[in-house]
Amino acid sequence: MSLDENVQYWVGRDGQTFGPYSAAEVREYLRTGHVVATDYLRGERDTEWTTIAAALGLSAAPPRPMTTAPQASGNSKDFMYAVWGLVLGVLGLFCCGFFTAVPGIFLSRIAMKSTDERSHQLGLVGVIVNVLAIIAAVAGLCVLIPMYNQFTQALDNMQGGMR
Repeated sequence: MSLDENVQYWVGRDGQTFGPYSAAEVREYLRTGHVVATDYLRGERDTEWTTIAAALGLSAAPPRPMTTAPQASGNSKDFMYAVWGLVLGVLGLFCCGFFTAVPGIFLSRIAMKSTDERSHQLGLVGVIVNVLAIIAAVAGLCVLIPMYNQFTQALDNMQGGMR
């Protein structure tokens, strides 16, 4: 069996999923030792994982048993951290300010440490949005505090005139 050049592939090792990769990238990673023949491989149209050796028709040692099934890219814990970090950042921009932006930065930073490229990129976007939310909250306070002081002075003046 050969790899289809028009299909994206994911590599599974020790319960982690890496990719997507093109067929050429999988072959290059095998040649350079970044993946081994006993690692698992799944194409975007495949429903089952198979070893890289079986997918390429190579003879190899029996596959290592998987301790846990690889997760599809985008379903990893790191990806969920990235999504929640971004959600908290958006909430911080529109209503919650510091209360959601600070935890959002922490979740996004965790996602940025991921080996999954999508989680890393989404985590980076989350950090940027959360920082913008904090800047907006600080700017809002800088505007609202003087307005509040003017409002209370106007109320005091109105109450003083009523006496």
